[in-house]
Amino acid sequence: MRTKPSGLLRPCLPCGSRPDTSHIPVEEIANHVKAIQSILDNEEDKYVDEYAIAAAMRDYEATYLNPSPEVYSAVFDSLAKQKIITKARFKEYLKLLPPSENEAGTRG
Repeated sequence: MRTKPSGLLRPCLPCGSRPDTSHIPVEEIANHVKAIQSILDNEEDKYVDEYAIAAAMRDYEATYLNPSPEVYSAVFDSLAKQKIITKARFKEYLKLLPPSENEAGTRG
């Protein structure tokens, strides 16, 4: 015999649905886009190679984008629209590790 749900289950968004980004200020999106562009361009010569750029991208994503799926989505829409970087290419950067770390399997 089946019982009715207890009300503890919440309906979820269908797979592939996009978060509502209409409430995110345009300035906030622009600031994130500018920061990512700065990392990619290595404007301040802070990064010695592409592995350092990848590490900076991982840090930026973890600190500023992961906490808010809405912001993450809006920022990547803007990055793609401006032809700065695609989400797929960004994800490739996130996986990029120096050969010594890749071989050692230190990244889980």
